[in-house]
Amino acid sequence: MKIGDRLKIAREMTKMSQKEFASLIGASYRAVQDYEGNVTVPGGKVIESYVRQGFDANWILIGEGDVYRDGHTTLKSSQPPIDMPPEEGGVDGSRLVRDIVEQYEIHLEEIGKVEDRAQKARSIANIFRYFADIPSRYGGSQDVSKFITEWFW
Repeated sequence: MKIGDRLKIAREMTKMSQKEFASLIGASYRAVQDYEGNVTVPGGKVIESYVRQGFDANWILIGEGDVYRDGHTTLKSSQPPIDMPPEEGGVDGSRLVRDIVEQYEIHLEEIGKVEDRAQKARSIANIFRYFADIPSRYGGSQDVSKFITEWFW
C-alpha cells in the first residue's frame, strides 16, 4: 500500500468528499485527487494537516503503527453504531471481530509473516476502526479479506 492509498483511507474515515477534505486541509481538489491516486507525493504541510485531523504521521508515511495518533481513538461518525442490530442498519460487532481475526490470521499465514502479539493487536484494532467508523462497509468476511489484502499487502 502506498501513501496515497492511506491518505484516501484517512479521508474516507472523515466521511468527507475529496472537495470537502481539500478545503479543510487547504489544498486544491486536484491535489487531493493526485495524492490519493499516487500521482504526486504530499509535502510536509499536507501531512501536518492530516495529523491535525487526528491521523498518525507514521501510519500515513510508512503504514506502521496506529491509524490515529495518541489521544484520538476514532473520528465522529453519523453512521449507525457497530452494535446496533443489522436490521436497524448496524453491524453485529462479535461477528465483525471474529471475521477480522480469522481473515488477518489467514493473510499472515499466506504471506508467511509473523507478528508479535502487540503488533497483531494494533493491526486488528485499526481494521476494526475502519469498519466501525462506517458500518455499511462490512457485509461479511469477504469485505474484511478484501480490505486486509488491499490495505496491508
